[in-house]
Formats: sequence, C-alpha cells, structure tokens
Amino acid sequence: TMIDAARVSGSVRGADGEPIASVCVSAYDVVDGSWNYLGGSTSDEKGQYVVSAVVGPISLIFVDCGTGIDVATAWFGGAPPWTTPPPTIDLKPGDNDGYDQTMQAGGRIQGRLADEDNAPVSGVCIAVHPRDLLLEKGDSNTAWWGSKIDEKGVWESPPLPAGDYLVH
Repeated sequence: TMIDAARVSGSVRGADGEPIASVCVSAYDVVDGSWNYLGGSTSDEKGQYVVSAVVGPISLIFVDCGTGIDVATAWFGGAPPWTTPPPTIDLKPGDNDGYDQTMQAGGRIQGRLADEDNAPVSGVCIAVHPRDLLLEKGDSNTAWWGSKIDEKGVWESPPLPAGDYLVH
C-alpha cells in the first residue's frame, strides 16, 4: 500500500507579529494516546517552516528549540502542550499552506533544592504540573516538564504558558 505524501507549511510569529526563527515544528499522528512522529522542521529567519507528513489528520506542535527565544510550547492554534487529545488538522495530498502559528512568550520557574543542612541535592527529577490538571482532575501523569537538578541543586523549567503550576 502506498501512502499519500503531504507537506504542511506556514509561518511562525511572535505576539508582536514579527517572524521567529529557530522554532521546532513537529508533526505527529496521535492515536489512542500513542505519539507517532511523522516529521519535523525548524522555522527559518523569516519564520517559515515546511514539514513533510502523511495525508489525513495530524497534530502540529511548536517548541522553543532551546535557543533562548523563550516562547511557550503550543499545539497548532495555541492549545497548551498538555491538551489531550491534541488538536488536529486534516492534510490533503500535496502542499497544505497557510498553517501560521503565533507564539506567546513563556515564563520560567526555577529554584534550588537543598537538604536540611542546606547542601545541594542532585540527581532528582523536578516535575511541573498545570495546577488544574493535578488538583481538579486528579491527573498526576501529565507533568508538563521534568528535569534533573544540577550538582548545585539548581533547576529551571523551559518556557511555560501563563498559568498556575505545582512543582514537586
């Protein structure tokens, strides 16, 4: 069986309307909670991206590639990254243009973990949960971000959308 190919393209801009380079754009086929990576790209200096994928429903996620641009990760259309199921777009064979994304600035949560003698604790994973998912829905499996603490006990989250978070 031959699978029809599709390409999805658009621009990535900040809230100010200016193009943003170095945003990672990835296409996923999300079926029954499984994420199947289909392809990805990085926005260029004009904010343009092109991703090869397959025909049918896919999900696009836009992520700060770690270049310090401090934009919050979002699904196409602006939904937060923990949205389940993620929003989809329906790709047709060939070129699918005009899937433009406006990125919002993200804030960071940071801290230092120390023991009772104020000695740094390392090798621990910090998890950041959206407050409503953890407390109101009882969903403890949706940690948005986890990271090991460095040898000084210091940790910092990636850019996060505005909201209330619980850290543990």
